[in-house]
Order: sequence, then structure tokens, then C-alpha cells
Amino acid sequence: MEKPVRNHFSIVLVNTLKYTWFFIVMLFFNLLQDKDEAPGKEFDYIGFSILMASILIAVFLVVLLFQFIRWRKTYISINDGQLIVEKRYKIMNNKTTVKLSSISTVNLKQNILHRIFNVYNLQLDINSAVTAEKTDFNLFLTGKWRLNSKG
Repeated sequence: MEKPVRNHFSIVLVNTLKYTWFFIVMLFFNLLQDKDEAPGKEFDYIGFSILMASILIAVFLVVLLFQFIRWRKTYISINDGQLIVEKRYKIMNNKTTVKLSSISTVNLKQNILHRIFNVYNLQLDINSAVTAEKTDFNLFLTGKWRLNSKG
């Protein structure tokens, strides 16, 4: 592969929702609460709901910004029979290199959101006892991207 590529942008949305779903559910159940069940007459239910919604939006935007920066600085490439995942931050660079021959499992997933964007979730597991219980690499690639490697 000549040029490093990025994950598809949908990974930003998926990861943002993954990290904020608890707050979304909490707000949803808070808004379902009946106004009559409020703990007192002086309790401002509408003001509390607006505060909760504002906090949710702020948390969502912070997580979205963090995920966007993370996506923007992460590159994937295959060179000389090695998968290279590189995170290029100004303060530090992190480069993970894995031989393609050490990849033990490749899972390809596509849910409804992925089908809309024509994206595949490529999950790679390597031969390692340390990370046996989790997926080592989770890549979101478009249907146009092909793994062209020699070796």
C-alpha cells in the first residue's frame, strides 16, 4: 500500500455514542418522569430537564471532539507484510506494527449503520495470550478499500 489511510469517519459517531449512551438513557428516563411526581412544588422540573439536556449536550460534544481528533490523527497502512497503525500526535507518536502472518482471526461485520455508509467493521485478533479475550484491532473501512499486500 502506497499511502496510509484513515478509518471511515463513521467510527467517530459510533465511538461517541458508545461512550455517551449511558447519559442519553439517563436523560431519556428523566424526561419520562411525570411532572406530578416531582419531589416538591418548589422543584423546577423544566429547569432541571434543561440543565440535564445541557449537560448531555456538553458531554456529547466533548466526547465527539476527542473522537474526531483521535480519528484525524490515526493512520493505517500495510507495508512489507506488516499492518501499521500509527497515531500522529504533536506531543507523541505511537506506532503499532503487526506482521500479517501473526493475525489469527479476521472478523468482518456490517450492521445497518455500516450498510448506510458502505462501511465494514474489520476486527483483527493476533496470536497473543495477553489479549486473548478482546479484539486487538477494530478498523472501519469503506467497501472500496482493498488489502493489497505482498508477502
